[in-house]
Amino acid sequence: MIVTAIEDGGLGHFDLIADPYARVAMVMGPLSLDEVGPGDKLQAFMNVDGDDKLIASHDITSSDLGQESPIFTLEADASEINKYPDGEYDFSYHVLYSNGRSDSSIEPLRVRIKRTIPGDPAEPSNPVNEALPLATVVPSPVPASATSATVTVPAWPNMAEGDIPTVDWERLHLVLPAVKAGEVGQPVSVVITKAQLEQVGGMQDLPVAYEIFDVVANHSGRSRYTLVDVEIEPPGALTAPRVREAVGGVLDPEAQGDTPFTIQIPTIGRAGGRNVSPGDVITALFEGRIPGTGASHRYVAPPYTVPGTIFDITIDLPVDEVMPLRGGTARVSYGLLPQDGGPVLPSRHLGLSIKGLPALLVAVTIPEDANQDDTLDLDTEVTDGATASIDYANMALDDYITLDLTGRRADGMADNDRKYRQVSKLGKQAIAIGSDYLQRLDGGTLELKYSVDSFDGQGAARLPRRAASLQAMRESEVRKVAVGSKGAEPKLPAPTVPDVVDGFLDPKTAETAVVVPHAVLEVNDGIDFTWTSKQSETGHLTVRNANVDLRFAIEGSLIKANEGNSVVVAYKRTRAGIVALSEPLAFRIETPVIGPPPLTLDVDANQDNVLELASEMPAGTTPHAIIPAGANLAADDTVQVIVDGRTADGTPALWESFPRQIPASEAGKAQSFAVPADSLRALSGGSATLKYRVKPFADPENPVESQLLTVQVRP
Repeated sequence: MIVTAIEDGGLGHFDLIADPYARVAMVMGPLSLDEVGPGDKLQAFMNVDGDDKLIASHDITSSDLGQESPIFTLEADASEINKYPDGEYDFSYHVLYSNGRSDSSIEPLRVRIKRTIPGDPAEPSNPVNEALPLATVVPSPVPASATSATVTVPAWPNMAEGDIPTVDWERLHLVLPAVKAGEVGQPVSVVITKAQLEQVGGMQDLPVAYEIFDVVANHSGRSRYTLVDVEIEPPGALTAPRVREAVGGVLDPEAQGDTPFTIQIPTIGRAGGRNVSPGDVITALFEGRIPGTGASHRYVAPPYTVPGTIFDITIDLPVDEVMPLRGGTARVSYGLLPQDGGPVLPSRHLGLSIKGLPALLVAVTIPEDANQDDTLDLDTEVTDGATASIDYANMALDDYITLDLTGRRADGMADNDRKYRQVSKLGKQAIAIGSDYLQRLDGGTLELKYSVDSFDGQGAARLPRRAASLQAMRESEVRKVAVGSKGAEPKLPAPTVPDVVDGFLDPKTAETAVVVPHAVLEVNDGIDFTWTSKQSETGHLTVRNANVDLRFAIEGSLIKANEGNSVVVAYKRTRAGIVALSEPLAFRIETPVIGPPPLTLDVDANQDNVLELASEMPAGTTPHAIIPAGANLAADDTVQVIVDGRTADGTPALWESFPRQIPASEAGKAQSFAVPADSLRALSGGSATLKYRVKPFADPENPVESQLLTVQVRP
């Protein structure tokens, strides 16, 4: 079992709180066909104080079993998990078998839940956290003679063991050690060495900030910038330029619109004792590193020749040159070529921070989508799978790409996957998406998004995966595609197996057949059938008589070899080069165990399995589920009623009664369980499946489930 967010250390605020409709994906499997079959149920549990709490369930259908080792993704509403406090919990899943066999489960997965965010941001989605105290720098300003500088991060709100602080000294990114238990409540410091000071260089208003990631990748947001003058400059450097639109050292390119920013060049009072003279040539430079990539972005303005009459000297800085650095920092400087000759005189740098969120990386492309219409045709385009092609600016060797596939099947069930790629050769990166996975999404949708973590030698790899992505700010746009058929024939009807009864084939059957209905046949059609199980079989026939059903003989030895396993059979028709696939038929090879008789619902007056809410369950009515006397409940047996259904929009809904132990005086008698009327009314326009589960006192290790009662619920 995998809870997808566990790669980030557990479940946090952004998994459970940030989105009011958040769902937590849990991947279960692969399971083999000898473990599950149609009508079985998967249930996911969260153990709270020794009690397993049901948080998600799914009824397995034939369409789930079109692969040898099915994988299931169950989604739990975050609201179910949010009922319980922060802490560590065991997550597990069980398989409940439709034939009455006992349920099975796996070893639980321990998951940490922590919703408190370091820094306690008032608005967690805001990239800047005003609640974080400013970092301090000593000495300030940093003189040219300094051998180091110390950045101190004050203790932050919600500081906890395991928090990981990161400090940005302009373009230098530093990951500090995780906070130890004895350090909680104390400030954290990091030394900027002489070599690092020289690496970044001198700057006026150099921006310094920090942010915090906790053990489950909750993210504090960035602190406000501390601006510090660093006087490590070439001797005689000219006075730094200014940018007229900068407010507190911040440029806002989105608010600027199409109007260029204005770089102002001082004309008098210059460092080095030289004023600007007519005929001097000034070249301004704007530079920074694109957030997350570390790649340089530079803009060199056209040379400006100082006119004979000197007024305010301004040089345009196009907004388009600032946009790529949103969410990062930049610096502005200039060089002056004297009109009377001599070397170019450099200026000091001016530090800036750029407001806004970093631009998203370009979305995945899928070469097999021939028309690029965001629809993947299973019959013509992706018969052998698809390729996610990823290409983005400033790709670097060893970049680590995480591709998230968020699938939604035709029945609304989630089916997610995640793939990884480390860049070993620059250029388009091709990641395969299997045909089995796409076939499961037939009639549904697929969203593709990737993130890129750069390993720049400065410790970013020590952060949790999502934390590294947030730090790097390198996520792609989402590409959403429909998966299905764009014009090929619809699926052909499923084959039949005459000896299958109620989803079971008796293992003692001497022989049977896979039957293809003659209604879909024409002379010279090629028919290929598949029998997929523990021991599989295939066959091919050419149609000679289209007026009779086509039969593929199945011998008793193949049936016996697959006893206790699920089987999926299907066929493929080839006609004039055009291929059409059938729906699958799934069943189990075993002697069925007939469960206890089904419930009745007392408010279903006609017992027609249609509940008319207006006439049969008016306001104030309390419905009851009745276990018939024929269930033969014994003294001290434990029984529980379960109502499982879907609302009109397909949303799963579940209600379970409290377990009831049968007293000796009630043994062999009918039992009545009150069902909350609201639970049934919520299913209006949908359906409800009712059953009961009995744990016999004499054999508690082998509980049994009743036959099902399915009721359509109408307004």
